[in-house]
Amino acid sequence: MVAFYCLASTFQTPTDRNGFRLRLEQLDAKMQTLRAYRIFDQHRAYQLIRINRLIDADNVEIEMQLRDRISRTIYDVALKYDNLSIELICATIAHESGHTWNPDVVSPATAIGLMQILPSTGRLLATQVGLHPDSIEQILFDPELNIQLGCRYLSYLIQKYSLDGGLAAYNGGEFRAAKWLQRNRADGILAQETAGYVPAILELHRQYQSIQGVVNL
Repeated sequence: MVAFYCLASTFQTPTDRNGFRLRLEQLDAKMQTLRAYRIFDQHRAYQLIRINRLIDADNVEIEMQLRDRISRTIYDVALKYDNLSIELICATIAHESGHTWNPDVVSPATAIGLMQILPSTGRLLATQVGLHPDSIEQILFDPELNIQLGCRYLSYLIQKYSLDGGLAAYNGGEFRAAKWLQRNRADGILAQETAGYVPAILELHRQYQSIQGVVNL
C-alpha cells in the first residue's frame, strides 16, 4: 500500500492518476483472463485423460494418432451438447463398436463406424450440417465426423424423448421409442435388440462414471 501511494503520488495531476489506475485495472483484467484460460486448460487436460481411461477399459490397441482424434472429438462434442457427457458418449461408442473402438466397423445392417450410423441417416445428418460428399461412406468412416454426426443425432433424440427414450430411438427408431414411452415403458413394445440395448448403455454409463482421471495440475 505504501509503495502504491508513493508511486501514485509521483503523478502530478488527476488525469495522470486516473490513467495509472486504468492501466492497473486493465492489467488485473488480463490476469483474470489468463487465470480463466489456465483453469480451462486444466479441465481439458483432466477430461482428456479420463476419456483415454474410458477407452482403456476395453483393453484394445488403438494407434496413438487415432486415439488422440477420437478423444479430442469426444471432449469437443461433450462441450457442445449439454445433454451428452463424456461417459455417455464413450458408453455409446464402446457398445456400438462392439468394444473395439474401430472406426471401420460395419454391422450386418450396414451401419458404419464408431457410432454405427446407417447410410440413410448419415446422408440426412450430413446435409443438416452442410456436408455434401460424393459418398456418405467417406464421412461415416471418418472417426471425427462419425462421432460429430452421431452425437448430434443422439443429443436431439435425448432432448425429445429423455435419456432412455433417446437411446431406444437411436437404436430402434423414433416410432417404437415414442410408443414405448407413451405406454409407460411397457415390455414387448421395443424390439428385442433395443430392449437389451438401452439398459446395456445405461449400465456402461454408470460404470464409466466411477472411472476417474489422474493428472497433476
